[in-house]
Amino acid sequence: MRDAIVYLGWSWETFNVPERMALALAHLGSKVLYVENPTSMVQAKCVNEMRSITDRIFAFRPVFLGHRFQTLPLFPMFQAEKVTRQIAHYPDRLALHEALFFYPYMGTLWCVPVEMKKEGISSFGCSLTNRN
Repeated sequence: MRDAIVYLGWSWETFNVPERMALALAHLGSKVLYVENPTSMVQAKCVNEMRSITDRIFAFRPVFLGHRFQTLPLFPMFQAEKVTRQIAHYPDRLALHEALFFYPYMGTLWCVPVEMKKEGISSFGCSLTNRN
């Protein structure tokens, strides 16, 4: 069974479709690294602090310069690299097995899946929202 990295623009406490998907993957036997929306270095209270949600789900919030910088030239790529380096640190630490990177629409962080592929982590873009 492959493990998963689930990247979202929400926190675990939102508990919507992506969080339930992470629980389903964990129930099937996968370890899941749940990556929350990055926060600005200025607002960061706990930098890169991973926490255990269940025995198979771990969550953390990456840190970068801030969403407002995404409009400046070259900053999206720079910040994507910064976020990717933080995410790529955890698969080895958690001993994830051939982790798949699940992500929804990335908005201004569209470079993150590209950077994850450079790190050798397979990506799976999908719509993780409920469209009623």
